[in-house]
Amino acid sequence: MHLMVGLQSSWKCVEISLQDGSVPVIGGVPLPDCNIEPAVWFKALVLDSVCIDCSDHVISWAVVSPSSSLSHHQSTPTTSSPDHTLMAPHEDGEPSCPDNLHDLFEVAETLFRASPLCSPSHHHYPSSHPPSPHREDWEHQMWLRFLHTLLLPLLTLQREDLPSLQLSLDNYCNHTISSLDSNIAQSTALSQQVISQPITQVGVM
Repeated sequence: MHLMVGLQSSWKCVEISLQDGSVPVIGGVPLPDCNIEPAVWFKALVLDSVCIDCSDHVISWAVVSPSSSLSHHQSTPTTSSPDHTLMAPHEDGEPSCPDNLHDLFEVAETLFRASPLCSPSHHHYPSSHPPSPHREDWEHQMWLRFLHTLLLPLLTLQREDLPSLQLSLDNYCNHTISSLDSNIAQSTALSQQVISQPITQVGVM
């Protein structure tokens, strides 16, 4: 899933995915010890792109499809055709507006300004200024909380998205099977290598 956050015509992107069916991956870094309920994270497999415009207070998202053309290295949403759009009203209290929608835009803007994980070049940090382990962990935890408590629960799927859901499931299963086949092949090759080695007899004194 390509998550794009925009502020005043500037757009930044961070990659979101799911590893082993339950481990969130943010900016290429798996977070296996995050201790969260993984159910809502299936959307990271179904959604192709999510655009958060912090200036206009608009969220749009597109589901995966066989013709998905958005590049992993794209940093603007101009070529993505959204399937769904959610806009915050100008006045508070509008019935169709989720209660935490304004909070979402505030946190997204904070992450846009403060987090090096969200960058057009997809380089997490400048090589001349490597982060401390504590700082990097804080960055990932902030993104994790934002995604888990604010963004992903808000992004809804409709009946017409069922083909995309099936496509995502097929892609994930094929990827998992391919990874298992590769692991089995590597293990088999290693076993054959060990078996083919001559056995050295050791004399017993």
